[in-house]
Amino acid sequence: MIKQTEDEWLLEMSKRFPNLRKATFECPQCGHVQPIEDFLNLNLDTTRAYKDCLGRFRL
Repeated sequence: MIKQTEDEWLLEMSKRFPNLRKATFECPQCGHVQPIEDFLNLNLDTTRAYKDCLGRFRL
């Protein structure tokens, strides 16, 4: 496991994904892959993208 500060993590994310809206995260529970952009489209807090499954919020 790699331990990083939040600033280090954000720096690495910005290097990997020039457009952070396109950054994707996989839900460890169901495997759904979700981009940050999907959270923006539903007016949800984008910091939830890496820790919550989007399926919890869709109606």
